[in-house]
Order: sequence, then C-alpha cells, then structure tokens
Amino acid sequence: MKRIFKNPIFMFILGLVLATTISVVATTISSHDITYKNTTVENAIDNLYTRATTYKKLDTLTNELTSGDLLSGKQAYKSNGTVVNGNISTYGGSTTVTPTLETQTLSTAGKYLTSNITIDPLTTGNIQAYYTSINSATRPASPSASINLTKGSYLCEFAYSGTGCVDNKSYYKDLSVTYTVTGCDSEEVITSHAKSQSASTKTGDCYQSAQSLIRLFKCNLNSNKTVTVSTSGLAASNNQGILATIMCAKY
Repeated sequence: MKRIFKNPIFMFILGLVLATTISVVATTISSHDITYKNTTVENAIDNLYTRATTYKKLDTLTNELTSGDLLSGKQAYKSNGTVVNGNISTYGGSTTVTPTLETQTLSTAGKYLTSNITIDPLTTGNIQAYYTSINSATRPASPSASINLTKGSYLCEFAYSGTGCVDNKSYYKDLSVTYTVTGCDSEEVITSHAKSQSASTKTGDCYQSAQSLIRLFKCNLNSNKTVTVSTSGLAASNNQGILATIMCAKY
C-alpha cells in the first residue's frame, strides 16, 4: 500500500479526482444557497456593496428639520439617520372673505394653504344705505333724527349743523352735548363730535356762529325697529337754520 501512495502517477490521478469532487460540491453549494439573517449571502453582499458605493455619511446640521417644518403625512431623514414625521396640518376653512365692519379671522397660522385667500370687493351688494333728514328754520333745544330699519347690522351716522347768533365770540370750541340712541338692541360708539365756531366780528348785535354735531356708531337689530338719535346741551334759539340727518349702511 505504501508503494501505491509513493507512485507519482497514482497520486496525480488521486489529486485530479479530489479536485474535481471539490469543484462539483462548491458548484452545487453556491452563495445563494446560504442564508444570513433572513436573506442569502449573495443578496446581503450585493446590498452592502450598493450602500457602500451609493451612500455617504451626511454632515451634522446646525438647524435640523423638525416635525413642525414638514407637512403632516410626510417623512424625512435627519442627518443622523433618524426619521422625522411631519405634523403641519392643512387649512380646511373658508378661503373667501366678505367685507364687514367686524374683525374677521381665518385660522391659517401654522397651516398649509392649498389655495389662495380671496377678499370680495366692497359693492352695493354688501351695503344698503338708509337716509332720513329733518329740516327746520328754528333750532330746537334737542336736535334729533329717526330712521326705520329692518333686522340686521348697521353702520350709522347722525349729523347736525346749525347757524345763529351768539353774544360772545368763541371762534372754535368744543360743545358739551349728550347723545342718546334708542332702538338698537346693541350699540357700539365709534366716535362723537360736537363743535362750534363763531365769526370774529359782530353782525348786527351778535356774532354769527355755526354748530356741528356728529355721532358715528354701530347698531345691531334683532327685528325691524325705529332708531332715534337725540341730543341735549344746545340752547333753543329762534331764527336759526338747522339740518339734522341720520344715515345707516347695512352690512
């Protein structure tokens, strides 16, 4: 037997047989038949190669993406590889605004807008005007005016102008006048004005004087009513022209 193993021809043949057998086994058991963590070694190597040749380490950012920077339903990666879930909600309210005298707020802060906000123009369709006036040759002690209005919200102005004679010239001064508004279910005063101005020289035995009263206010009506603005504080006087008006715009 020892002589057989020492025979070079025999050893060559034996080596050839062993090499052929190993080759056949290696061919039969290839890399795609070996599994590693629920995948084949072949796929794992391919995946590793792809990552190594495609991706690189990202630089750390000083102002990283947060959930408040990303739309709800969307995701993104931070530089350290962690996932960020967006939480910016989409605005679902009205996108059309009709002008009014009240403050209107569209709650769009921090939300994503999918369309433009449209503001309608101020037209006669938005405002309805109501007007009445009282003319008199004699100024009463309490100038007033009334107007019949239907249910709704109004911006109203009461205005009075009168002329006459005063004993003392005062040029331009404030008048102490009280306004009373009746008929409104709720009223909001915007501004009031009561002024007089007299001439610098006498005409006859008095100084010519002009008075101006203005009251601007909001009036809300729950039903059809008569709204009256009256005043007090002016002295009655004869032979003086007067014009008292009230005008309301419905909105």
